[in-house]
Amino acid sequence: MEGSMIDWDSEKHEFKIYPDVDVEIEYNGILNHFEMQVNRNVFSNDKVRVYTKTTGFPSWFPVRENILEINKVKIKGRIWKLTLEDWCQPEEIMKIESSIANEVLDYFSDFPKRQS
Repeated sequence: MEGSMIDWDSEKHEFKIYPDVDVEIEYNGILNHFEMQVNRNVFSNDKVRVYTKTTGFPSWFPVRENILEINKVKIKGRIWKLTLEDWCQPEEIMKIESSIANEVLDYFSDFPKRQS
């Protein structure tokens, strides 16, 4: 998934264009996690960082882990692995994948939060 996002600024009567962000995301059914590659870095080095539901996710974390039932996140450079708490049906996987991709695109492009 790639592309710039456009938003209409009604106060200034102009379009705002947000930077192009590339996200590749794939579900691994054996390990029950999504592996995502983003063309942006969150951190200045490639040190592995692991966040879990029990230890808590950082405030900047772009994905609504409580809604998507993410149990663990491992970030190394531009590669993210998001492990789900439970196994899901294939149609749910597609919805979760789309939600993760949209939220990560919004985070890296500074696009305003989407309304649910």
